[in-house]
Amino acid sequence: MDVRQLAHKLKKGDENALSEIITEFSPVTAAVIYNLSGESISRSDREEVLADTFAALWFNRKKISEERIAGYIICIAKNKTRDKIKTVTRKSAVSIEEIDIEDEITISDTIESEA
Repeated sequence: MDVRQLAHKLKKGDENALSEIITEFSPVTAAVIYNLSGESISRSDREEVLADTFAALWFNRKKISEERIAGYIICIAKNKTRDKIKTVTRKSAVSIEEIDIEDEITISDTIESEA
């Protein structure tokens, strides 16, 4: 079955069509996700992005263009990847409030000790 036929069935809610689309597009979609993210997100995060991509395709199936399904999938993957990178980056950043400073050092203390 060609991609347009699968997209048509997907739009009508055919879960088997989704399964075939996942099989067809997972390798290239995973490559796009990796090429965008590299090692900035973990393998499990990349797998999550891949799953989220096809979940988004399913939930938005009525909006897709049957002729442009490949581009639509790649666009979803790119957006999901960028979102995941932002989320991971924010989680790994340490805010100044989280830093536990045992001894407060002032500039005058530092100057006095050097004198």
